[in-house]
Amino acid sequence: MASTQPGRASRTVLVVAAAIAMTVVGVGVVFLLSTSGIHTSPPSIPIAVDFDASNPQLDQCPTGSSYSTAGCHSGDYVYELLIRTSEVSFDSVLFRVINSSGSTVSLSSFGAFAIVNETGSGLSWTNPGRDLVMNESWNSYAAGVSGSTPLTNHYSILVDMGVVDPSGSHFEFVAYGVAPFVGSTYPITLP
Repeated sequence: MASTQPGRASRTVLVVAAAIAMTVVGVGVVFLLSTSGIHTSPPSIPIAVDFDASNPQLDQCPTGSSYSTAGCHSGDYVYELLIRTSEVSFDSVLFRVINSSGSTVSLSSFGAFAIVNETGSGLSWTNPGRDLVMNESWNSYAAGVSGSTPLTNHYSILVDMGVVDPSGSHFEFVAYGVAPFVGSTYPITLP
C-alpha cells in the first residue's frame, strides 16, 4: 500500500541529515576549543563560604620560640585565631591585618603569619616583615606539609605583631581567597 503523505520519506531524510550535521559541527567546535587552548574555568567560590576563623586572643610568644617551633618570634605580641571551618588548602588563602581606614598595618618591628597545630608547633610561616600582608603563599613549611595540605579546623592562625603591644588598636584580620576561591572573609576585630 502506498503512503498517503507524499514526501514524508524525504522530510525524514532531511531531519536525520540536519541532526548529523549539527552533531558534526558541535564535535568540531569542541575539538577546536580543546586544541586552541581556550578552556572554561571552574566556577569561583567565595572564600567566606569555605573558610572561617574566630576568637582572636592576644598573648606573648614564649621565650626561646621561633616560627618553626611556635609560629612566632620570642617575646613578640601574637594573636591566635582558631580556624572554625575550612575546606581549603594552605595555598588557597592569604592573610592581611588592616587598620580602621582599611589600610595594611605596618609595624615598627617585624611581624609575620604562621599556622600551628594543636600542640603549638609551626606548620607554615611567612618571612618576617613590617607590613602585615601576605602577597604570596607561605615561605616555609614544616616537614610533611605543603601548599596542597588541607588547612583544617585542627590548626590555628598566629599573627606575630612584633614587640609593641597592639591592644586597643582596632586592627582587623582578613583572609583572601586564591583561585578557585575569590573575595575575602568578614574582618575579625583583634582585641
